[in-house]
Amino acid sequence: MFDNRKAAALVRSMWVEALILLLALAAFVLALALPFTLAQAADAPLTPEEAALWDAYQSGEIIRLHILADSDLPKAQELKLHVRDALIEAFGSQLAQASEESCEAVYAMLMENTSQMCAVARECARQYGFEGDVTAQVGRLQLPSKTYGHITLPAGEYRALRVTLGKGEGKNWWCVLFPQLCLAVSGQPDGEAASEAPQIQWQAERIFSHWLALGL
Repeated sequence: MFDNRKAAALVRSMWVEALILLLALAAFVLALALPFTLAQAADAPLTPEEAALWDAYQSGEIIRLHILADSDLPKAQELKLHVRDALIEAFGSQLAQASEESCEAVYAMLMENTSQMCAVARECARQYGFEGDVTAQVGRLQLPSKTYGHITLPAGEYRALRVTLGKGEGKNWWCVLFPQLCLAVSGQPDGEAASEAPQIQWQAERIFSHWLALGL
């Protein structure tokens, strides 16, 4: 009877050890499958631009741009890009100049020109036949997480310019206005993965001056 109890205890111990090993293996595989988090990024080999973004996030000196399309219909998605182009054409040089000074200069420029930016976005929308609401906000806004290269900015409050077309329920366009780097991608709705790897373009001056020509 004593030997049976010892044998049963030994079997249970072996099962526990096997379970712990399986859990550790599963955690390791999951870690490999997940994108870099901010904590992981700190130890990862980053490009100078990614390092600048990481430093900007840690210091709080980061400003984002968010353009929300009315819906996922092709016409609404095209309009989102037309509005983006109109804003860059109207304010790109001012943004590039302010970004050479400081994060605060960029933010002040956005605050001072919010109504004008809204007017430009609205005029562009009307030119393409969109009669819905067009709004622009500058401030500390709640934004979902977004990955830029090897850096994942977590969901939270950021200083940002947000332009909303109509209901703002379509796939969106994202960019980093400060520091002097930008990621031009179509944002995915929460919970969706990007269908293809984003194309990263850095250096704000070059991006602001060439966005229209490149048709990004």
